[in-house]
Amino acid sequence: MQTIKSQQSGSKSTVTVKTPTISLVHGIPGRVRLRVMRLSLDKNYTDNVQTLLESDIHVKQTRINQAASSIAINYQTKGKSEAEILDHLISLIENVNRSTVTVVKKKVNSQTPPETEDENEGEWSSLVIPGLATLLAFLGGPLKLPISPQLSFSALAIAAFPVVKRAFQSLLIEHCLNIDCLDFLSLTLGAIQGKVLTPALVLTLHELGDVIREQTARSTEHQTSDLLDTIGRFAWVERDGEEQQIPSDQVKRGDTVIVYPGEQIPVDGEVLQGEAVIDQQQLTGESMPVVGKSGILVYASTLVRSGQIYIRAERVGKQTRAAASIELLQKAPVHDTRMANYASQMADKLILPSLILAGIVLATTRDPR
Repeated sequence: MQTIKSQQSGSKSTVTVKTPTISLVHGIPGRVRLRVMRLSLDKNYTDNVQTLLESDIHVKQTRINQAASSIAINYQTKGKSEAEILDHLISLIENVNRSTVTVVKKKVNSQTPPETEDENEGEWSSLVIPGLATLLAFLGGPLKLPISPQLSFSALAIAAFPVVKRAFQSLLIEHCLNIDCLDFLSLTLGAIQGKVLTPALVLTLHELGDVIREQTARSTEHQTSDLLDTIGRFAWVERDGEEQQIPSDQVKRGDTVIVYPGEQIPVDGEVLQGEAVIDQQQLTGESMPVVGKSGILVYASTLVRSGQIYIRAERVGKQTRAAASIELLQKAPVHDTRMANYASQMADKLILPSLILAGIVLATTRDPR
């Protein structure tokens, strides 16, 4: 048995804990941070604890730092005392029923599948038809297997339909030649000569390039959202001698911001007092934590693993280094760069000279190959 004492609004509350693996880090009215040693050891247990707590009517928000074995809980009393709520939360953590929570979580996931999985499946599905056309052409060509030529040509025609559509749109609507027209001509001549494998490979490589580009864009978006999440949604500031919880975008320059163990630093600023081990990997990529103490500059989105610090806010909101990193990620030309646009324009301009030169070579040699 272990007894935990927490000071909240000048009063002391005593809570009896059944296991020494749960300890109180700090607590103020409406918010408590607990250290639960099992969180860093068991991922399933961590997920179940968060699911169970978030389903409780008293809990408004939970934030788990698995590396620090801590969980921050924002709650509402609903007529109960602070000690009763703390006792209730600890009891929930102690009595997590893994099978029950897992079933509930699976039900939720089955009803609302992640959008990212659907998006990824949609991107890779564009490779199915070109890949099938390439496989059929390879089996019926170099391997000499009994694959029907009509089947191979049908798969190639279906795979080439988007290219044909774009080429006719360019000719009939935009009244110009572009790279799609050249692709269409290449596919047509290859099919006329009975070469199914080469056009099928060209289509597959085109689609693969598009998929890789979309995956890169998706990865950039996810990195941006992860960095936004690490900045945090709220901050603890000291105003008029009292600690107040406010949205992180409402922190003003010069405010004294308090950061507890397991929390993300919401501002850029100088440490006024206290000492903490700070993980800056999310911002700088450096895996070795640094020690933040009086006079040291710290940055938003970095994680306080242990200790407690008071920071004088110098840069807040969009002025922080983390916000600047997010802005750079969002402005990164993932889909179309200046060089890519220039190359595309040059390719469009060279189509007509290439066709004229090819016609001269054909008229001279009489060899369509």
